[in-house]
Amino acid sequence: MKNCRRDYWLIATLAIGLLLAAGCGGVGGIGDGISGGSPNLHVFIDGQGYVVEETARPFSKGDQITLQAVPNEGWEWVGWEGGVLAELGENRYQIVLHKETTLTAMFTSDYPYHFVKYGPNLPWSLYQIAIDGQGRVYGTLSEEHKVIVIDGDTYATWGTYGSAAGEFQYPTTIAVDDDGYIYVSEYMSLRIQKYTSDGQFQREFRPGIEFGDRESWEVDGLAVDSNGNIYVAEYNVFDNRSRVQVLNPEGKLIREWLEPGNEPGKAFRVDDVTIDNLGQVYLTSGHRLLVFDKDDKFLWEIGGRGDGAGKFENPRGVAVNSEGRIAVVDSGNHRLQFFTSEGAFLSSWGTGYGGVQGPSRMWYPSYAVFNGNDDLFVTEMGRLKLLREGHR
Repeated sequence: MKNCRRDYWLIATLAIGLLLAAGCGGVGGIGDGISGGSPNLHVFIDGQGYVVEETARPFSKGDQITLQAVPNEGWEWVGWEGGVLAELGENRYQIVLHKETTLTAMFTSDYPYHFVKYGPNLPWSLYQIAIDGQGRVYGTLSEEHKVIVIDGDTYATWGTYGSAAGEFQYPTTIAVDDDGYIYVSEYMSLRIQKYTSDGQFQREFRPGIEFGDRESWEVDGLAVDSNGNIYVAEYNVFDNRSRVQVLNPEGKLIREWLEPGNEPGKAFRVDDVTIDNLGQVYLTSGHRLLVFDKDDKFLWEIGGRGDGAGKFENPRGVAVNSEGRIAVVDSGNHRLQFFTSEGAFLSSWGTGYGGVQGPSRMWYPSYAVFNGNDDLFVTEMGRLKLLREGHR
C-alpha cells in the first residue's frame, strides 16, 4: 500500500450504513466514541467509496468485526491501511478488535479527482458560473440582481435592480469570451448585456425581439465560441420546446437550430450549453447530454434516467477541459460524472447529500467550469468547490 498516494480523507461517522442480518440498511457508528472503556474503531476513506459495517455495535474487546468496502462507480478497491484484517472475499474483511484502531479504506480510479478547497462563503442565490482566462469566476446572483466576481478567496459584486444599462432583473445565465467580455442574460427583462471584466457596460441586444417572437422565450444557457459568436439556448414556455440561436459578436442572428423531441439529437428543454476547443456544442436536456459539431450536426448523446454509470437525474451544467474530457453536473444524483471526448464513462465524484459529512458530500450541485489548468470549479447551494485531477 505504500505506493498509493492520498486522494482525500473523510471521517466516516454515524451516516455510514450498517448492514443488518436481514440485508436492510441501518445506521452504523464507524468512528464514533464507545463508552465504558470499550475499544474504539475509526474508519477513514481515501478515494471514492464507502464502508459497510456488518457487525452490530457496541463493541467489546476481542470482537470480530466484519467490514465491506464498496467503491463508487469508476473506482476500484485497493486495500486497507492501519490494521491486520482477514480477507473473506467480495471485498469483505474481518478484524479482531483488541485496542483502539484506525483503518483507512483505499480506493483508486483511472481518472480520479480530489477536493482542493472551498471558495469563499457565497450568497445562496448563486446561479450559473463562467470563468475568464485569468482564472476569475463570474456568477449570477439572481435574487440580488447582481453579478459576482470570485478571485481566489475573495469576491466582489456589481449591478443593481432595474432595466437601465448596467442594471439587472433576475440575471440567470452568464458567459465569458476569449477577450474577457462578460455576457449576462435575464429572466424578466429578456435581454443579453455585455460588460468588461470590471463591470463596465458595453451594449445590450434582444435577439428574439428582432425576429418577432421574443416575448414567449427565456434564456437557459449562454456560451461564446472562439470566433466571438454567441450561442443562446432558449426555451419557449408556451410551446415546450427549445432552440439554439447563434449570434455574431454584434448580436445579429446567424442561424437557429434544434428540433423538439426526445429522439437522438432532439430536445424539449435545454439546461446548459458549452462549447469546446474544437467548436463542438454540448447541451444538457432532460436526463441526457447531446453533442453537436461546429456546423450544428448531431454527433452523439449519452444518458437516460437513472443513478448508474452514465445515467443522469436532471443534469444541469456541463464543462469540457482542454483535452476534451467532459464533466456533467448530475444534479439530481448529487454527483459529478466524467466522460471521454467520445462519451465513454470514466468516473464519478460525490457521495450524495445523505452520505458522509465532508468535502465529497454534494447537495444538488448545479454548474461547473474548468480553468486554464483544467481544475474544476463546481457550485452547489451557495458554495464553490475546487477539484483537481489526480490523487492528492
